[in-house]
Amino acid sequence: MENRKGKLITFEGPEGGGKTTQISMLSDYLKSQGYSVVLTREPGGTGIGISIRNILLDPSFTGICSRAELLLFLADRAQHVSDVIEPALIQGKIVLCDRYIDSTIAYQVGGRHFPEDLITLLNNFSSYEVTPDLTYLLDVDFSIGIKRATKVAADRFEREDRDFHERIKRKYLELLEKFPERIKRLDTTKDHMDSIQMKIRQIFCEAKILKNF
Repeated sequence: MENRKGKLITFEGPEGGGKTTQISMLSDYLKSQGYSVVLTREPGGTGIGISIRNILLDPSFTGICSRAELLLFLADRAQHVSDVIEPALIQGKIVLCDRYIDSTIAYQVGGRHFPEDLITLLNNFSSYEVTPDLTYLLDVDFSIGIKRATKVAADRFEREDRDFHERIKRKYLELLEKFPERIKRLDTTKDHMDSIQMKIRQIFCEAKILKNF
């Protein structure tokens, strides 16, 4: 792969943490500051990925086995990195991605009980070993988060039981402890979205990734 001049910033967290809103707000802010920004998501960051996303989130597809689910996520990522993330990083852009490799660990190791060494290996393979420079973990109390997430309709993951979501949250907190320099946690349970966004911008401005960028 060519030299990557850009930066990859990911947004992670349990359901209803406000990722989609906050990543969009940060994108607008960075563009206003003159940065070249690519806003994307997983699953669904490519044309192929949109079809995969529809399968993964459709609540009527109750028969998807956990291995098929995992492989669909990995297929989405491989295409996503190849078509969107890697080219943007080579061009020196800031890529903002709504979910990435940490979600796979949280949901597939925490939620589905896959061995972490297997998921780490598959993450490296599907991502071409492209890792985030900075990750925002938007944490939220389960009761509040799931209520926000299912305000309109609940997807296949949002319909999982509380224990599933609590395991995911615990795995995210383990990742936070393991990678404190990269992952920055913000509690979105009570704070207003504008207050959270200011904290996100402050973390960005203070991040070491901006040196020589």
